[in-house]
Amino acid sequence: MQSVDPLKEPTLHTETQWLLLKLGNDMGLDVWVARNDRSREYNGFRFTDLPRLKAELPLQFDEITNRTIRLIDVLWLKGN
Repeated sequence: MQSVDPLKEPTLHTETQWLLLKLGNDMGLDVWVARNDRSREYNGFRFTDLPRLKAELPLQFDEITNRTIRLIDVLWLKGN
């Protein structure tokens, strides 16, 4: 019997993030993934490989609010 490394298996959270990122990307929107999740991948696709993934967000609030926004799982962005 072959053992499965649980760290290699995508979680439901990772799968959901990937599907939302891919959908937003495919709809022509810029997408954002939480800073702490940027290194994740789903079924061999790295989140950072999406062409419309933003490296930075246009943040306009106080630093505490900006830090909170950077941790939102997935954002779809249109325009500025």
